[in-house]
Amino acid sequence: MKTGMKTPLNLEFMKKTLTSPLAVLLLVTAVSCSKDDDNPKPTEPTAEEMLAGYWTGTYNLGGDELDRNYAMLFRTDGTVRVYNLNTATDTLDISPASTADGTYQVLGNTVTTSHTYSYYPSVYTTEADTDENFEFMQGNMSAYVEGVDISATFFLNKGADLTEDIN
Repeated sequence: MKTGMKTPLNLEFMKKTLTSPLAVLLLVTAVSCSKDDDNPKPTEPTAEEMLAGYWTGTYNLGGDELDRNYAMLFRTDGTVRVYNLNTATDTLDISPASTADGTYQVLGNTVTTSHTYSYYPSVYTTEADTDENFEFMQGNMSAYVEGVDISATFFLNKGADLTEDIN
């Protein structure tokens, strides 16, 4: 038998040397793991989500008095429908000729639209500023119709109870 070979003692020493650090490593790893948060923080709504819905109000056409009824339906997909409500009380009563369809963009609290009525091939544009909560807006509308520049100012409030679905 060779001297210096103490197999049982070396094996026992190696077990203790390797097992203790491994146990500590497993304990640290288990303690540092945690479940995913079951209640994630809600995300802030996008400007399009805050803008979505019916907005009603008035506009003027060449005068100082905001005396014409007006509405816009903003959808979250970037489309808008504009209503000239001078001949109707809600969107079910309105003639299709009194509606315009188009698109909108939001940059900060400024909303711009581009839309066309079925009876005029002209493109109408609007630019309006909203409050920070997207509850009211005030702006200007312009178009070039049959050789005439048209401009108007308007004011709209959000949350009207009109009948068309916003989606």
